[in-house]
Amino acid sequence: MVVIGLVLIKAAVIIVRYYLKKTNIDKALHKFIINFIKTVMLIILFILFLDSIRVDTKSIVTVLGISGGAIALALKDSLSNIAGGIIILFTKPFQAGDFVDIGGTTGRIKQIDMFITTLITTDNKITTIPNGVVSNSVITNYSRADMRRVDCIFDVPSSTDIIKVKELMHQVAKRTPMVLEKPETFVAVKGNNNGKIQIELKVWSKTEDYDKVVYGLEENVLVAMEKENWDSKL
Repeated sequence: MVVIGLVLIKAAVIIVRYYLKKTNIDKALHKFIINFIKTVMLIILFILFLDSIRVDTKSIVTVLGISGGAIALALKDSLSNIAGGIIILFTKPFQAGDFVDIGGTTGRIKQIDMFITTLITTDNKITTIPNGVVSNSVITNYSRADMRRVDCIFDVPSSTDIIKVKELMHQVAKRTPMVLEKPETFVAVKGNNNGKIQIELKVWSKTEDYDKVVYGLEENVLVAMEKENWDSKL
């Protein structure tokens, strides 16, 4: 019976995996769904096996019910992670390949399992976060929108001609690759910082070009300021 049950479970997993590939369900969730179904079927098989060898399953269920509180307490974190995985499954705050910030941890979603979500950080580190933590964290998904705003702040001497600085930044933004024309570039005085004037520069880029625009824009502005002999810094 056990052998037949295991074969049927394996066949069911193959069928589920086959149909998942034909659905629009995010690939990152496939493993979670398969493992969840497999676990439930194994539990059912175990109960049927006990019943086949004439073990009083009712008494086992009764004992489990009585000790359920202690078991739930012992498995609190694991159950929380499974529940978190189910919440992620239905709310879909992200999918495989999305660039996200989860409670201060930033990276690209690689996979969602029954207990953990796996990210790849920008420096290529594999980071795992318990699903219970994920479902209770503030999640910022940078990949959902087509565009992202790039915000830069530069300090210039208080004696600098502000009008000239603003014109220069507009020109630099216009010739920096991958900076979008719309929405328009925004340049303004933000405030003072230790005797320096803070100039805020905001431009827009496509989401996939964000990092290139950040580094390119900052470098181009600093180079332009050096040519004007302005003592500037980010």
